Amino acid sequence: MKRLVLAIAILVTARAAAADPPHAFRVDVSGEGRPIVLIPGLGCPGTVWQATVAHLGHGWQAHVVTLAGFAGEPPLPAGQPLIATARDQLGAYIRDHHLDHPVIVGHSLGATLAYALAEAFPDLVGPVVAIDGVAFLGAGRAAARTERGDLLAGDRARFTEQVRELFAPMFGNAKVGAAVIADVVKSDRRAFADALYELMMLDLRHDMTRITAPVLALVADGPFAAEISRQAALAPHHEVHVIAKTRHFVMLDAPDATFRALDAFLAAHPPS
Repeated sequence: MKRLVLAIAILVTARAAAADPPHAFRVDVSGEGRPIVLIPGLGCPGTVWQATVAHLGHGWQAHVVTLAGFAGEPPLPAGQPLIATARDQLGAYIRDHHLDHPVIVGHSLGATLAYALAEAFPDLVGPVVAIDGVAFLGAGRAAARTERGDLLAGDRARFTEQVRELFAPMFGNAKVGAAVIADVVKSDRRAFADALYELMMLDLRHDMTRITAPVLALVADGPFAAEISRQAALAPHHEVHVIAKTRHFVMLDAPDATFRALDAFLAAHPPS
């Protein structure tokens, strides 16, 4: 009898585990009102959106995402693609939590994910704000494999060094950058490398043409501004703003300019 009870318990546990797949993100929810989902970039914590959430203030319900494997979050199982899995699970999250066409805001990899989410779930998402993110990096398979291999080849100390070398030039303010980088280095090395490989292999340019939501692209005024702007313009309903004197973390380098563009876009696209 005890063996039968144990077998049933194991079977129930196994079925429960199968019904609850690994989560591709954690969400921190605050406020009440119009829903907005904020997705950070590669390796980054949801705290990069603190100033944005504070600026939005009353009348907004913020759903701040931190992706699996990043900034200390548990990673997805090896071989499970983060961007594709997060896209599908975010669609399910919006549906299951009855969020009414939430605004989707993404930075970098998060902006790429926002584009993918808008194309895959046009009936669920509202306006999209993409901050210095691309539909296509154009790196190629060989370069993607090399980047992934380099990240996995060293030890933890080498990974920390690589992250600092990669991220330090992305901030106009070194002190602000150091605080973000301190969280990025907590990322799971394999998850970080796999996500970068997936991002480098993606080509969403054709998908961009099928996005029905209005898109606002906020672009750093660096050497990639023209290409990022061209890709954003593939969305049928778009506007593009290149934000002066910014590096990759546009919303942290120029919060006032970012918030002015964001406020105007949101006012032009109220809840339906």
